[in-house]
Amino acid sequence: MKYNIVDFNKEFENKFDLIVSLGNVLPNLNKVDLTRALQNIESYLKPNGEFIFEFLNYEKIYKKNERIIKIREKKEWIYIRFYDLEKDCLGFNILRFKKKNFDENEIYSTIIYPIFIKTAEELLSKFSSLKFEIYGSLSKEQFDVENSNNTVIFGKKLAN
Repeated sequence: MKYNIVDFNKEFENKFDLIVSLGNVLPNLNKVDLTRALQNIESYLKPNGEFIFEFLNYEKIYKKNERIIKIREKKEWIYIRFYDLEKDCLGFNILRFKKKNFDENEIYSTIIYPIFIKTAEELLSKFSSLKFEIYGSLSKEQFDVENSNNTVIFGKKLAN
């Protein structure tokens, strides 16, 4: 079965000791859906349940105007991953083309809604039962807006 974190599911209330979202998943949700997802996560966690959220450090990406993510060759193809940086969202793109024929190409695109530290703090602070800390990595390195590649939030639902 597949479930959408945005849609509330009563059977999951107070069921989980740990909820994890790694690999930049949450920025696929717009602010309204992200708020709904966080409400659900708060409901789904047992008292003293924990959560870990990981996503890219969008402050760094925007500040440094980091549009090109990676260029890679694989067999007969060249892949370029890059962003279109907009104010409220960014386009995540993958362009691939044949090494021997640049006219043979494809582009895949999706919209991502960057989560900035201030936004994450504001959204999570709305839930009085959730306590959290923000780091720059899963190994709990200090978050550095200029240099951390990721934003990692470790949190806990307080017991009543």
